[in-house]
Amino acid sequence: MKAVIMAGGFGTRLRPMTEGIPKPCVPVVGVPCIVRILRNLSGLGIREFHVSLFYLPQQIRSVLSAEEFKNLSIYFHEETVPLGTSGSVKNCLKDCNDEFIVVSGDGVFDFDLSFAVDFHHAHGGPFTLVSTRVSDPGEYGVLLSDDTGRIVRFLEKPDWSHAYSDDVNTGIYICSPSVLNYIPEGRSDFSKDVFPLMMQQKIPLYHYRAKGYWCDVGTVSSYLDCNRNLLASQGGSVQSPVEEGTVIESPCYIGKNVRLDRCHVGPYTVIGDGCVLKESRLEGCVLDTGVRCESGSAARNAVLCKNSILRSNVRVGDGCVIGSDCEVGSGSTVPAGAKIYPSNCIPENTFVPGNVHRKLRSLVPEDGKILFPFGEDFGGATMYEIGRALAELFDGDVVVGRTEQRDASATMTLCGGVLSCGKNVYDTGVNDLSQFRFTVRNYAFRCGAFFQRNYSNLILRLYDGNGMPLSSALGRRLVQGLSGESNCGEKDGLYRIFRGGAKSYQSFLRSFGIPSRLMLRVVASPILSPLLPRSPESEARERMRVGPEWIRIERPDGEPFDEDLIRLCSCLAFGRKEAPVYFPTSFPNLTEEIAKNDGFRAIRTAVDDKSARKLFPLTDPNVQALLILNLLQEEKCTFQQFISKLPAFAVKQRDVTVHLPRSTVMRLLASSGGELSEGIRFFDRSGVVRIVPKSNANAFRILSEASNAELAEELCEFYSMKLKGLKPD
Repeated sequence: MKAVIMAGGFGTRLRPMTEGIPKPCVPVVGVPCIVRILRNLSGLGIREFHVSLFYLPQQIRSVLSAEEFKNLSIYFHEETVPLGTSGSVKNCLKDCNDEFIVVSGDGVFDFDLSFAVDFHHAHGGPFTLVSTRVSDPGEYGVLLSDDTGRIVRFLEKPDWSHAYSDDVNTGIYICSPSVLNYIPEGRSDFSKDVFPLMMQQKIPLYHYRAKGYWCDVGTVSSYLDCNRNLLASQGGSVQSPVEEGTVIESPCYIGKNVRLDRCHVGPYTVIGDGCVLKESRLEGCVLDTGVRCESGSAARNAVLCKNSILRSNVRVGDGCVIGSDCEVGSGSTVPAGAKIYPSNCIPENTFVPGNVHRKLRSLVPEDGKILFPFGEDFGGATMYEIGRALAELFDGDVVVGRTEQRDASATMTLCGGVLSCGKNVYDTGVNDLSQFRFTVRNYAFRCGAFFQRNYSNLILRLYDGNGMPLSSALGRRLVQGLSGESNCGEKDGLYRIFRGGAKSYQSFLRSFGIPSRLMLRVVASPILSPLLPRSPESEARERMRVGPEWIRIERPDGEPFDEDLIRLCSCLAFGRKEAPVYFPTSFPNLTEEIAKNDGFRAIRTAVDDKSARKLFPLTDPNVQALLILNLLQEEKCTFQQFISKLPAFAVKQRDVTVHLPRSTVMRLLASSGGELSEGIRFFDRSGVVRIVPKSNANAFRILSEASNAELAEELCEFYSMKLKGLKPD
């Protein structure tokens, strides 16, 4: 058996650690990742290795030229352009008639892969993926399989509502030579190209769930965790004499030729060869070779790269990275989460915000929006970095807008970040949110950013090219971009004023029909109101209120109708005008049944689905308003009279906290027969239940729907008890 080690990646998420070192060469407890991999694989009896190279190839060649590998046949394959994961493998094994194993060069694991090889031979298929279970699968490729281990579905970096399993792809594959026939020439990836092709052609793909430790050293946090976990499981090692007055708390790793003068070295600390520390205090840190710390300096859970220097009385916080050859001046503070890129010299007594402050990384978009609480100083740099990350994520022009002129400053700062990447900005000025979403979609912008306010927050709403809120997956990629290096364009983009969207949007609204008579009083935006006839003057009428992102219908006494009734009616009205209808997953479960009885097809669609563009009409409150107004005019009835003709239903919700990891809960629910759709749906005789993971670690929301409130409440209670009673298998 041959082995292919993929070692050509840039390690972008580990920057600035990987600014001058390829990720496979990053040391974990003093040993480069790729050295650990070769030791493991050579223990299987593998003697022929093929290594794909692209970024800083000479360093990898140098590491693998060590004396311990002299009895191995190691072949290097340097790429002139990145070929992707599977493309790299094919480039390494152009003429191969033997079985081979593929391993990602940045993983750390202690699996005994001989069991995986035996499993591969036993099932007789051409491909085996080595998997493992993790508590947070959102950053990995997730797989679903049957009882034999045959893979039935892949999910790439799912959000929690799609994390139906906690089995993840470790990047280790055992392959028969026939697998190479499914890899196209040039650039390709296993997850995007090869796996879909093989599954489409009914080629069986299996996975073997390995036992043991595995870590994808992909982020600074996971890198620190990996060092900590290996020290906890394997113990430490002190390879240098310890001077009197120095305290070392186990487990620690201290390399060769290290000088510790009256230092306090806390547990889970790694100190590389040749470091010199005087009267310093470290805990949970990783120091590469040649680091110097002078008297009074302290660091906790931080990474100090090669040859970096902390002068006297420097403080370094959790999650910081001090790049190679940096010098931090006396009395300076590097706050938690900050990153200093290589070869920087920080003056004395400086508070260092670093390349990216940790506040940026806390700005995770939820439902496509980021909240900036009034009174908290996020600074102009934050908006600038968001603009830069948007431009790089979507690689295209960005349209911006706002509800109030006083937010022009925040808008312009965000624009500056976009322009710095060489992308153009189109500013729509002060306008309506619904009109803005239409502008993003109608004029084929790659994305949109819109500022609005409520009583306590400045809200930044982010939209994709469909005019839909940013999905969870895109939100995570945006946050990763905030933590990365800025890739400035060769020249700035252009800033342009964009006007004229209002007329196009009103034409779009007219296409849904304008009622000649209103069956209820309407209070709407300046965009919709001019299109409508005069509202009835009688106070004894139902009232419709249309806001920038909501629609509300009230009884004559002011009591609002349930939002689900409004959604259901708008979908029904749309289906009578145009079919099939694509509607959001948040709509009632009764929607499909009502549509079928009315003679049209309704398709429940997630925001990250390929058909998401077709969701736009039923997520625009002005369109929903027109659909319902036309429906009531055709039926010649009030809203109350119309909904009385619909089947009775009630919706209840409940939030439940469980004791198991979210990934385990999702896997157990998915395997118990639920439908996988923006969470997991269960069809009970009494009604329908959807269970969706919430943003906090172990919380889930139960949404039940039944013919009456009592049954819906009973369903909530039943599934609440079911969640709390889940046990790991």
